[in-house]
Amino acid sequence: MEQDSTQTTILPVSGKDSLYLALLKFLSCIAVIYVHAYTPQYGAFAAAVNKLPLFHYVAEITSKYIATVAVPVFFAVSGHLYFSKKYTQKWHIFMGRKAKSILLPYILWNSLAIGYIFIFQLLPAVRNIFPANKIIANFGVGNWLDAYIGWGNEWYPFLYPLWFLPSLFAVFAVVHIFRGYLYKHDWPVWVLTGVNIVSFIYVPLYLYLADYGPFLRLLYAIAFFTAGKLLLKNRPRLENNRVLCIALAIFAVSVVLEFVKIIPDTKWLIVSLYSGLTAIFIIAGKVVEKFKKIQQPVLFLSGFSFLIYLTHEFALTAIFSLIYPVLPLNSTCFLTVYFSVPLLLAILLICGGWCLKKLLPQVYIFLFGGR
Repeated sequence: MEQDSTQTTILPVSGKDSLYLALLKFLSCIAVIYVHAYTPQYGAFAAAVNKLPLFHYVAEITSKYIATVAVPVFFAVSGHLYFSKKYTQKWHIFMGRKAKSILLPYILWNSLAIGYIFIFQLLPAVRNIFPANKIIANFGVGNWLDAYIGWGNEWYPFLYPLWFLPSLFAVFAVVHIFRGYLYKHDWPVWVLTGVNIVSFIYVPLYLYLADYGPFLRLLYAIAFFTAGKLLLKNRPRLENNRVLCIALAIFAVSVVLEFVKIIPDTKWLIVSLYSGLTAIFIIAGKVVEKFKKIQQPVLFLSGFSFLIYLTHEFALTAIFSLIYPVLPLNSTCFLTVYFSVPLLLAILLICGGWCLKKLLPQVYIFLFGGR
């Protein structure tokens, strides 16, 4: 969190809260790896999903429902950190600082990915596996806007896992305009929550992609960002077993509604995200209360969250593309690989990040902002 003389504390972050938020951040980064572990683009994975019901149910529910809660957690944690301080800076000064801390890392990593792919596309065999709109040498103005903003035909930037960063920057841009009112009142957050849920349940997917994609994504981001204020502000009321059971029950029902498609033309995933978000905040709080000795390991591991988030997708793609084709068509084998590889990759990335941080600290800071 950046320090500034124009900040005053309104929702103080204690040492325990810092540990709590660090745990949430690290768990979310691990969960994001599992989001990208669901890889139906690989023939072997798709074959297993079609022929192994147990693997299909476990992998899809884990990646597409349980792990997906990670993204709302990212926004909610960022929202609490924002609302814990009362910023009095003018909009352009505040956003200038956010451009340095959010946009510059995003532009750096997105550009590195584009350059990396461009070099490989110089090889005809590699170039032929890309669709025409992804051939970088042929990019026009619209393609470049899509590659960095994700606004036109492509709803995500070129390095698509990074969509979170420009979305977070847009959230800060909007929220900071209305900060005075949002500091004082909670009802706008409840309204945003209601609109967010209704929009995502009832707007058909084809309309979401064709007409409303960027706007709904911004609504989604702002709603979860501001929800972070309520979750932390009301944490003492939330942290009881009854609320946890209710959140988990709503999560389970909404997953069933979405997974089985009981009600056609509706999308219940957004309900599972809100209930899952509430549940994981409660669970993290209970973990911090019960296991007081985890402070140093959690703070150490969470320091590599940004590295894991940035680098895991390409590494995971390379590993799975080698492993899945040679696995026997067996649920036990596929589930073992599905669950173990993301954890092993996280360990490998943390070890590599620690070595880089020790040996070349300035390089580490340049690449990962010292986070």
